[in-house]
Amino acid sequence: MQGGFNYYEERTAAGVQKIGLRGNAFVWLGGTAAVLMTVLGLGWEVIRKRGIRAILNRRRIEVVLLAGYFASLLPFALVLRSTFIYHYLPALLFAICLLAYRLGELEQFGRLATMSRRGWLVCGFIFLLALYGFLASLPYVYGLPLPA
Repeated sequence: MQGGFNYYEERTAAGVQKIGLRGNAFVWLGGTAAVLMTVLGLGWEVIRKRGIRAILNRRRIEVVLLAGYFASLLPFALVLRSTFIYHYLPALLFAICLLAYRLGELEQFGRLATMSRRGWLVCGFIFLLALYGFLASLPYVYGLPLPA
């Protein structure tokens, strides 16, 4: 996330052209926030001694998505060499699913037909942030000329 991963770079009179892989900071931060909220929520229920079986029955989707997230990161936990952003993409998919699930749990997000105005505004704001993140990375990801 600090600078992306370069596959190709060329300096021309028009500027620097790069093709690489860069993460969308808004998507990554949203996914990370969802993972942290879920870990804290499940941890709080364990502390309150609700019982593991009750937690697994009631919050099964969150547990499965969280397990998928950590299982995707587990192979790289003991790697001694450098890891790159594409090593974390499977975990990102689980984090995005967890973010969508957490947003869907909120009261103002229900079915699209009955969603409140506040829910539409929050969804629109999240969409615009993600869109801005993708548009900001277009020159880097697709090799468009950058100013020198």
